[in-house]
Amino acid sequence: MSKVPLQAPSSYMDFLPAVYRQGEEDGQANFLGLFLKIFEKVLSGIDDDVAVKLRLPEGGTEDKPIVGIEEILAIIHEYFDPLFTTPFQGLGAEAEEFLDYLSKWVALVLNQNWPESRKRRILQKIVPLYRKRGTAEGLKEYLRTFVGPNVTVEEQLEGIQVGRRSTVGFDTLVGGAPPFFFFVRITVTEEDLAPDKVDPVFFANLVQLTIEMIDLEKPAHTYYTIQYDVPGIIVGRVSHVGINTLIGSRSIPRFIF
Repeated sequence: MSKVPLQAPSSYMDFLPAVYRQGEEDGQANFLGLFLKIFEKVLSGIDDDVAVKLRLPEGGTEDKPIVGIEEILAIIHEYFDPLFTTPFQGLGAEAEEFLDYLSKWVALVLNQNWPESRKRRILQKIVPLYRKRGTAEGLKEYLRTFVGPNVTVEEQLEGIQVGRRSTVGFDTLVGGAPPFFFFVRITVTEEDLAPDKVDPVFFANLVQLTIEMIDLEKPAHTYYTIQYDVPGIIVGRVSHVGINTLIGSRSIPRFIF
């Protein structure tokens, strides 16, 4: 669709008697035709190149499109859907600002380090998650949503398996697990070993985020321990330090109350 010429009369003129079109020549609007375009632009919207220049805090200006009220009301429901808000293109940082506003409706504090796509996904899921607060399944979903699929929760420990789970104090507890206790396992598989995930800073942030989420959502009377599960060095496949290998050993679990 072609843009509406700037000198074209307002379409609102079609609803007025012909006498008000006096002075129009070859598609050139008269004074009233141009004057009414101000109201048409704000109320109904006009497909033209007119925009508002906004002064940026860091200096300079930015062109912001003018969206008519009628256009906004036609899709007002999309403003309240985290996956679509805000529905108009070219709004820049306003989209994330509106996400922060919506998050206050559901008592959610969004991490400003998260990308916009992750904020939208979490905001969409948070209300159904509230119904499961204080349950094992709820905690698992919280961790999958906020941290990622690398984190799992295990309420029951497996028995001793020679060659696999048989080191007391490392992956085995003598006498079974104490009551109100669960394991949190952070697993990095060989397929996950991208350069950003073998970075010690990335792994430390993953552990810290996991602890923060568990402490916020677990029942107060429970306690847990975290175990890190990363693949060992595999010559020729997983053996490049800083590329697909973390130096160190699997951390001994520590109890967190």
